[in-house]
Amino acid sequence: MSLSAAQWSQVEALFAEAVDLPRASRGPTLERVALDGAVLTELLALLAAADSGGDFLSRPVMVVSSAIESLGTGTRLGPWRVLRLVGRGGMGEVYEAERADGQFEQRAAIKLLWQDSIPLLERFQVERQILARLEHPGIARLLDGGVTAAGQPYAVMEYVEGKTVIDWCRARASPLEERLRLFLQVCEAVAHAHENLIVHRDLKPANILVDASGRVRLLDFGIAKLLDPLEAEARSPEPSPAGGGGVAVPAPARSAATPPTLSSFTPEYAAPEQLASEAITAATDVHALGMLLFELLTDQRAKAKSAGRDSSTVPAVPLASRAAADHAAAPIAPRLLRGDLDAIISKCLRIDPRKRYQSVEALRLDLERSKRGDTISARGAGRLYSYGRFAHRHRAALSTGTVALLLLGLVFRGNLLRSHDASNPLYRTSNPEVYSQYQLGHRFLARESRDGMRLAVDAFEKALQLDPEYAPALAGLALALTVRGRLHWTEAGWGDDGRRALALAEKAVAIAPGLAEAHAARGKTRSWIAWDWTPALADSDLAMRLEPGNALVLQEYSALLGSLGRLPEAILAARRATELDRLRGHAWVLLAFWYCSDGHFDLARTALDRALELNPDSEIVPVARFQVSLQEGTPERALDEAANARRPCLWCVAMAQHSLGRPVESQQALDALLKSSAAVTPYRIASVYAWRGERDRAFEWLDRAVAQHHPDLVFVKNDPILRGLRGDPRFKALLEKMKLPVD
Repeated sequence: MSLSAAQWSQVEALFAEAVDLPRASRGPTLERVALDGAVLTELLALLAAADSGGDFLSRPVMVVSSAIESLGTGTRLGPWRVLRLVGRGGMGEVYEAERADGQFEQRAAIKLLWQDSIPLLERFQVERQILARLEHPGIARLLDGGVTAAGQPYAVMEYVEGKTVIDWCRARASPLEERLRLFLQVCEAVAHAHENLIVHRDLKPANILVDASGRVRLLDFGIAKLLDPLEAEARSPEPSPAGGGGVAVPAPARSAATPPTLSSFTPEYAAPEQLASEAITAATDVHALGMLLFELLTDQRAKAKSAGRDSSTVPAVPLASRAAADHAAAPIAPRLLRGDLDAIISKCLRIDPRKRYQSVEALRLDLERSKRGDTISARGAGRLYSYGRFAHRHRAALSTGTVALLLLGLVFRGNLLRSHDASNPLYRTSNPEVYSQYQLGHRFLARESRDGMRLAVDAFEKALQLDPEYAPALAGLALALTVRGRLHWTEAGWGDDGRRALALAEKAVAIAPGLAEAHAARGKTRSWIAWDWTPALADSDLAMRLEPGNALVLQEYSALLGSLGRLPEAILAARRATELDRLRGHAWVLLAFWYCSDGHFDLARTALDRALELNPDSEIVPVARFQVSLQEGTPERALDEAANARRPCLWCVAMAQHSLGRPVESQQALDALLKSSAAVTPYRIASVYAWRGERDRAFEWLDRAVAQHHPDLVFVKNDPILRGLRGDPRFKALLEKMKLPVD
């Protein structure tokens, strides 16, 4: 491809700036400029030629006629007859051929070096030498070789007919399992090359075909590198393959250099060390495999972020799951990429080669382990993570209670979380089963899902059956009933759950006035159920003084501070709760909500990723993701998040369609919600009207929510969706009805 005058000017300016710099220092110069592929290719070729030594500008320019085929149809090369020109590349031409000596039928690909391209002869010889030593079903084999009557070297290779691995998967809409199967075949072929001390250096979809049998075939070792220093230094003339009838190709002079118009690799798939002209190792191919896997799973080419070379542990591209979520036509659902696959790809794409997988085999093993549900090296070896994978593999054999109890034992033995001070005598009991059920209830309570609350209530009830005066279980049950009341809300209001929760919290405080969790529970019931904010804050403040290192206390303190409009303090408390108890899923959700309210959308997504990892079945996280996307101005992504929600989210759809400028579709979603048999949440209906700027209807539904004493109203002061209502006098009146402080 020829460059325009403007592109040549850019190449010349950058070349003048970079040519005198040490190779290791060129990376930042190139990274700070956004270059298209053609400009970058030309620039790198010129720099490579300059690095080869000598006055390369004084050498004669090689002129290649791309209009004339070197070999016509029917040309014979030994036992081979040329059929047609397949294509042209940086080193020469490729022809389809057939065996014509009558011994047997066979098709082949003939790679012919450009005429008069002596500088490429060494590279061509190396490719033949490399292919001659590789015997693997995933690598196209070298069959023969020689020189034409005109003196042009050629290599005869196995002819592979098929589509690139990306096109093949796209045409078949391949599921995740099939894509991973093909990628593992690529890994096996590359690992075989590495075992023979060969780095491919140009792995990309165009060089990886899938044949008619569904088998991956790796092509084009034209710029492959021999890692054996002795062999690379003392290359000898290469004999033809045994029985091939080819002619030996003499070794070229060592001073030959690649012409500046020919690229040494494909910049879009190159590793950082290639762009910076640094040492090439097996980790270079690992990076390329990470780029390939990213594209295979997202149907998008990985685009590097602007990270400096000193960010050695940061992957150069975003998470695959995030890219898939941003791409409406992504072939694999983002939820299937989160966790293991994101971690594996990220490890492949570390900027520092030392931080990547140090072998393709290690990468392959991690993928195999992930498929089996085993632990993977890319995510560390923590005991909690290891046990989680064990429980997932054996979930059919383990009851929910058994899994949770074993998990608790593992976590506390590993000193990984601090929900409370176990040495506090107020948590002691003469019956170990009471304490076990209390702990089990808290693990489920941390999830804040329908199933989680059902199991939490059951566990706390069992503890109280054994010891009706055990204050920690009384407090835990009060919290669980409060959350369950919100999740199973009806127009009838709080009902029995609300009344019982208030009574249980009062009893817990009466039995153990020095128990922080009792005061936290009473603070939550007073704020959520009674809207009695001043006593609630007094309870929470006292709980913090009694046990400031209790993650549950911090979580509830954060929720109350946010309800009161004290957002910075709420963020700090929620963040501290996640630091103390990394397993407390709802603390992560709460932190994400406050981050979103404060406009920190990236931090909110990170917190939600962690929450989803802890509870893949969460009903809350997909809705929270939707809210983040809507707030940051990506309604297409928000609509996709709404579609992926575990429960229908018509109010989400209505808001996203409005943001996309589709008023008819927005109203259709809202009408469907109002007519649905499911209980209509007035707060959410108000949210739709507020988002659409219909203030009167929004306040009408908020008044209904107030009449029901709806628990979602506790977030009204910091809900970003209602931001457009805050300047209206009716909003102040609403806060006064709820007895919330008015700013």
